[in-house]
Amino acid sequence: MADLSVIQKFFRTSLQDKFGEPERIKTFLRSAILRIRRQGKTDKYEYPYTLINPHELSPAPVGLEEMFLVGESWKEPGGKKPIALLVGFNDWKFGFVADFLSDYRCAFAPMKKNYFFFAGVIRAMIEKPKIVYIWGYNEPYFLLSYLKKKNIAYARVEDGFVRSAQLGAIHTTPYSLVFDYSGVLHYDHSAQTDLEDVLNHYDFQSNPKLLQQAEELISLLCRLGISKYNPPLTTENDPFKKFTGKKRVAVIGQVDKDMSMRKGNVDGWTMEDIIEIAAFENPTSEIIYRPHPEIYKGLHKSKTRLSRVQKICRLASPEEGLPQFLDGIDHVYVVTSLSGLEALLRGKKVTVFGAPFYAGWGLTDDRATLLRRKRQLSLAELFAGSYLIYAKYLGALDDSYIGLMAAIRRISADRIVITQKTHKSLVNETPRKDVLKSTVQSSYWPAFLFAKKGQAHENFDELICQAPFHRTLKAPGCRIYQSVLLHAVCGVLNSDDARNRFLNKVRQFIAPDIYADFLTRLGKIRPKNTDAIQWAWLLEQLKEVPKSFELMEAQYNRTGLAADDNDDGGPAPSEPLPQTLEQVALLYSMCERAVEHRDYEKALDHVLTLMLNGNLHSGLLLPAIKIADLTFDTTSVRLLSDMLKYANISGHNNAGVNYHVECLSTTPGDETLEDILESFSLQLVLNPDRVNRTLARLNEFLGRSNAAALSHAILAMDGSRSVRLANAWLELSRPQKALTIMTELIEMGDRSDTALVAFSRALAGVGDYQRAVQVMEQAVARDPCKATYTELLRLLKILGHFETAHQHFLESVDLQIDLPLEGPVMPIFFGLRQIERGFRCFLNTAMRDRLIAYYGAEKYQNSEELQMEDLLLICDFGPAEEIRYSVLLSEIGDRFGYDTFSLCCDPRLLPLLSRSFPQVRLTPVRRTREFSAEFPHREFDRLPGADLRRVLDNNGHEAVEKADKIMLFTEIIWHFRKDYSDFKRTPYLKPDPVKASAFRERLPKNTRLVGLSWRSQLTNAMRNVHYLDIEELEPLFALKDITFVNLQYDDCEEELDWVRERYPGKIINLEDIDQYNDFDSVAALMSNLDLVIGPGTAVIELAGATGTPGLLFSNHGETWWREIGPERSDVWYECVRLLRGDPGDKSSIVAALVEEVENWSKQNPKPVEGHVARNFSG
Repeated sequence: MADLSVIQKFFRTSLQDKFGEPERIKTFLRSAILRIRRQGKTDKYEYPYTLINPHELSPAPVGLEEMFLVGESWKEPGGKKPIALLVGFNDWKFGFVADFLSDYRCAFAPMKKNYFFFAGVIRAMIEKPKIVYIWGYNEPYFLLSYLKKKNIAYARVEDGFVRSAQLGAIHTTPYSLVFDYSGVLHYDHSAQTDLEDVLNHYDFQSNPKLLQQAEELISLLCRLGISKYNPPLTTENDPFKKFTGKKRVAVIGQVDKDMSMRKGNVDGWTMEDIIEIAAFENPTSEIIYRPHPEIYKGLHKSKTRLSRVQKICRLASPEEGLPQFLDGIDHVYVVTSLSGLEALLRGKKVTVFGAPFYAGWGLTDDRATLLRRKRQLSLAELFAGSYLIYAKYLGALDDSYIGLMAAIRRISADRIVITQKTHKSLVNETPRKDVLKSTVQSSYWPAFLFAKKGQAHENFDELICQAPFHRTLKAPGCRIYQSVLLHAVCGVLNSDDARNRFLNKVRQFIAPDIYADFLTRLGKIRPKNTDAIQWAWLLEQLKEVPKSFELMEAQYNRTGLAADDNDDGGPAPSEPLPQTLEQVALLYSMCERAVEHRDYEKALDHVLTLMLNGNLHSGLLLPAIKIADLTFDTTSVRLLSDMLKYANISGHNNAGVNYHVECLSTTPGDETLEDILESFSLQLVLNPDRVNRTLARLNEFLGRSNAAALSHAILAMDGSRSVRLANAWLELSRPQKALTIMTELIEMGDRSDTALVAFSRALAGVGDYQRAVQVMEQAVARDPCKATYTELLRLLKILGHFETAHQHFLESVDLQIDLPLEGPVMPIFFGLRQIERGFRCFLNTAMRDRLIAYYGAEKYQNSEELQMEDLLLICDFGPAEEIRYSVLLSEIGDRFGYDTFSLCCDPRLLPLLSRSFPQVRLTPVRRTREFSAEFPHREFDRLPGADLRRVLDNNGHEAVEKADKIMLFTEIIWHFRKDYSDFKRTPYLKPDPVKASAFRERLPKNTRLVGLSWRSQLTNAMRNVHYLDIEELEPLFALKDITFVNLQYDDCEEELDWVRERYPGKIINLEDIDQYNDFDSVAALMSNLDLVIGPGTAVIELAGATGTPGLLFSNHGETWWREIGPERSDVWYECVRLLRGDPGDKSSIVAALVEEVENWSKQNPKPVEGHVARNFSG
């Protein structure tokens, strides 16, 4: 070991070389130690952050060694953003405040520093701060004087008016803040604030859109019951309190030393004064005093003695949410409390004794003189100025409308989460019946049912019948939900009396066959149960009255005999037949196997048996939900997922919320738009990584741009570090944000497979494929698994490293890691130009196994022993592949005969395929990934399982039943395409000549016509590698003598407007064509175009199949196998050429496109009459 003195000397010398004077060395060491201590705490905050070492920045900011540097702005090259010093901020606020102030490089001061500290910091700074932000009034003495002397601006910061679900005292993130540059805050009446200036002078009438937004958001706040703070709703709102006939007057309490009281209580009123005045002015009314929570709990002293004021008023607990409290109030008295504005928004009369910002505008009964406020405002104008102009929102800093809407939605979702957890905690921690009733009588009653795994709550028998079962059981259908509810509750109930009380309450809602099945199972599992009364009732309902009397008489005789044998003289106890742990585990396994083999009746029987035996836990709802989903019982899916959500909202990977969202669009009209948006918001909060799926469904209700803006804003309020959130930002095409999160997680030691894969995806998202590959190679070497091998192969395929990818695939085979051949592996064989082997991967797919499970192996044609007699070919792909592979139809007919097979085809392609292949028998079959209003259940409900909807509908099922044999279309391809010589490369689809002629007359002459598409309708982080944004294509629009024709087939009107605004007349959109559904018209339109540009979607496939010249752009190695010769013409279509870009660099694709189109323009002069001859050569 080296001598200690040598090490010390080396360390001292190194620091002197870097920092020079000993005093600077001390400063460096002191700040380093402070950062190390502080950083250990930051990861624990709800909104964590990373402290940045100023000495590692280039250039290093001089003078900030003892400040805390936070925010991504510090990491931007060049340090161009101005510096802001922040004073009086607790360290748990650093992260979100830095994000609010993303236009600055934020340097936070330690707390409790005096004037001399700040003067020293500013004096030492070479680059002076542009502004100083102060939290509230937390600045030291003389600081403001010093800032004015140095001509440095300052502003004050405080929580906004819609803050969060929980109190800031527990360090929850505020979703809104206010920044006041006047020198005082909105609650300070000593001088005019920025807010007061807005309310005095802003011309609201010139901005009707702002007022419309204000009206909309006021309504939303009131409907959802949102205020500044939004604690859990542990009691149901009493709808009868407003109907007592007596006027109810509330006095809202405040803490005497609260800053708004000190700054705004201009006449020095006490809360006791206000209560007495309210009682005097309303002698016939009920006076209710709602004290501040901290006064109520005794945490602060007050001049108002609760025992004294209770003589003239009733005390209300502040633990009830303010909006819920205000719902039954007619008139509110306040001094300066924001609750007065909350009441005003809800249409209540408000009397104000102080000078809060909302008083003095003609909307309140003001008891103070407010001379500076000189206007009469409407409620919408007051709201717009306060909430939309003055306040800022974390979710959307530049759009307060979206920001506030997102804050309201997120707070509502947060409140649902904490409410469920509060109910769950109450059930598990308190035996008090009065407290438990609030849970049992609410929607959160499942928390009581599933309180203790496999055990009944000690008060279960007595209280469970108070649950509002009628709310759910009255829903039509819900057969599986009915069964689950009966078996789950009765499996936990201990006594026959309690069980009969429960059954008597719910049986009227239960379908007779469901009830009979339950009673049968009950008799088998609990043979001593006295269930004759229930059987008798059921028989009576079925008009079998004599049998019901016989049954009851027989039961009476048995009960009398049983009493003789029972020492207690009562009925024999009803206990379930005992089950060993091994039997329970076996039933679980049998249930899983039954679902796997599509025997849903048997699977459900196992679930219900487990429940009735008392083996109840919320995880049993998962197979029940899956069975309901696969058997088209959508109402049960929704109700069971709600049961799971209310029982354990964050359990089982937040499955309850996810299942509920997945079935929303399958039941249009069953839920209000408010319920739907609430569910989507909850999904974004709990399952952010599913944002792309959520966004796709949200588009149906809000439109593409509004859905994207709202989703982005809701996620932007989450400052946590999680793999799920990183994946969400990847889906939203924000890879740098994802990389920041994942880098911090990796540095904190997360080495899970999910973390490493997300880290790799984020690296690839910013174009660093080399590091991404290195990370995955290390991951598969350390702990090989399916996820890491799949990601590694994905990266290598993008880069075109197919030999390396093949080697890793063989490694996975040796390790018995089962990778699906159709997805991760097939492109490797194509990349190696092994055509037959690539297409043979279609012989081993999940859909093939699914069809065999439902229709039987004898029905399914073995592709290795191909026999064509009465074979139905089923498509398991989208329209792009169906267009491409339809070239085989004539070849199949020529080889085997057209009468030996038929094809299930997409109805959208039926006219085109019928015209092109008149001898082929075509059965139109609609296919969908998910049910929706466009793809309703009724078109699929005759299928043996809902998971066949991707390949069949009811029409397809009928065709399957009639056919001798069935087979997936993809399984026949390898018979006809074994190597490159097998590709014909000639057009084979025939556009409608009449439609083509009609379009020709409508299109402009004397210009080159270029069709343009830039993405698929389906987008996600993986697919977006192939696509471009309209803005990225801007260099194309600058080309002269070319008119573009829109071929994008989804909601793209805003993108088209972007082009029209910058390049008027440059793009044509024929709005009468349904680009998504009317392929026949699109093909006819294409026949008039000179060129079509697009990624690998149905657009470019249709162009090639109809003989229209095309440019297929991609920066993904998976398409390289399609290139033929140096001109890179497509293996499927000679008229289409492929353009490569550099992986991760979409600008390289655009540059290649511009060059190619320019060369094409030179070879094809602008036409004089009509359009140019459509030849395409390199």
